[in-house]
Amino acid sequence: MKIKADFITNSSSSSFVAWGFETNIYDFKEKYGKAMYKHGITSMVINAVTCDEDQFLDDFNEYGREVLESAGLETASIEYGDDLMVGVSPVKMKDSQTLIEFKRDICSKFAKIGIEVKPEELEWVEEGWYAG
Repeated sequence: MKIKADFITNSSSSSFVAWGFETNIYDFKEKYGKAMYKHGITSMVINAVTCDEDQFLDDFNEYGREVLESAGLETASIEYGDDLMVGVSPVKMKDSQTLIEFKRDICSKFAKIGIEVKPEELEWVEEGWYAG
């Protein structure tokens, strides 16, 4: 039996399950854009400091997800929406790990890109939507 450990989608529905957080993309810009910029991630993050919301959304969709995913984080959003889900699938938890150890690993992934998150701040994110 095969288990798909990544974001799963088909022609009519999508889902996302992770330990992480769900936010509005513009709140993400306000809360984390400067931290990512200070951490030296400059591709899209320069605009997190200087651009308007529409430009930031375009840049985030082009570069921002790549930055998050390069740190080992998974992302999802509803098509044409401004909600953002970021985290790590529970399927990635090792058999030998406790939940707090897994959450600390997730926090270290966020820290790689300048985002400081504490294990107790991580939420169970579970979303599904129909896109047909």
